[in-house]
Amino acid sequence: MVQESKELQHGHPKFYKLLEEIGKHHSERNAYYATDANPLSNFIEGAKLLNITPAAYALALSTKQYLGVIENLRRGTLTAKRNREHLLDIAVDSLLTIILVEEKAE
Repeated sequence: MVQESKELQHGHPKFYKLLEEIGKHHSERNAYYATDANPLSNFIEGAKLLNITPAAYALALSTKQYLGVIENLRRGTLTAKRNREHLLDIAVDSLLTIILVEEKAE
């Protein structure tokens, strides 16, 4: 749970609740896509198939999600709940991209 502190007293209150939701979403999704031995294995394996870096693969997935949400909003064809799931996926993939880049730099 994200604790309230002086550092977190600015910004929209729902933002901090969304951070908690993103963590839950990541955990649920990761149990399906990755291995216990390596929680980033899906990015690593996908990157190998395309001969790109895992971070680039994560960004490609996020881009696909962004384009899907934009198209769904344009057409009005997808429920708000499903668009929300896509946006949570984008948030998770963005954070995992930061991890992938930082771990490569270490």
